[in-house]
Amino acid sequence: MTLLVVTVLQLSLGLLLLGVAWDILRWIYFICIGRKMAFRTVPYERIIRGGKHRFLFVGDSTTAGTGAIDNRDSIAGRFGTDFPDATIINRGVVGQKLGELSQRFDPREFRSIDLMVIQIGGNDIVHPVLLADTKKHLRSLLKKATSVCSHVIVLHCGNAGAAPFWPWYLKVLMEYRTLIMREAYRIVILEFPQVEYVDLYRDIKDDPFIPNVKKFYAADMFHPSGFGYEIWYLEIRELMDRLGWDFGQASLRTRFVSKVMKSSVVKKTRQFIRKVRTSSKNS
Repeated sequence: MTLLVVTVLQLSLGLLLLGVAWDILRWIYFICIGRKMAFRTVPYERIIRGGKHRFLFVGDSTTAGTGAIDNRDSIAGRFGTDFPDATIINRGVVGQKLGELSQRFDPREFRSIDLMVIQIGGNDIVHPVLLADTKKHLRSLLKKATSVCSHVIVLHCGNAGAAPFWPWYLKVLMEYRTLIMREAYRIVILEFPQVEYVDLYRDIKDDPFIPNVKKFYAADMFHPSGFGYEIWYLEIRELMDRLGWDFGQASLRTRFVSKVMKSSVVKKTRQFIRKVRTSSKNS
């Protein structure tokens, strides 16, 4: 009996070590892919002399658009598409943490910024950054940001624990870290009336990326793909529509209705209704 127990324990330990070794190899593989993606990332920017608006994007690799095959599919790129007359300034830095951005950001470099989007926090979730430091750095950054822009939007990655990059035994830790970061952001942002927070967190079972991870995550299974950035972008635009921050462009809902009304199906339906009305009058 004792021999059987020892054998079972040895087999269990062997399987556990094998699983850990597999996870390490898997991490190395994804990290290598992520580094290649980061090296190839070219942040979307567009400078228009005399443009109607100036939009500033600062933050980490998600600001730079890492994970999107075409940088026009990043959040900054999608703003560029929807606001063709706006200058897009992108200061996304791969691997940047909140504290680093807070130190580097110099408001004297920028003038007449109509909208500022801050995408930062994912690296702080992954690394052991203290909650007190997060609040201090965010408060410092927002003081600088609101000195150059009265329309500031802040977001960090969604539920980091949902990313397939993590093995099951670290998902709970990453989700917990996300919730701590989320709460710190909420507390500090309440101090700044000009700043709005886009809450991308969802429980893993409700996370919009999970039903199709190959579509919404990039090849490193950590960054969003172009489709993933689209989900984040729509969250931002929905908030802007609610606040009336349209900057001369129709809201997404208005544009959607307009597109539907111009569709061939609607046109054919209208033609059919006209024919019915005409035949009814003639009869």
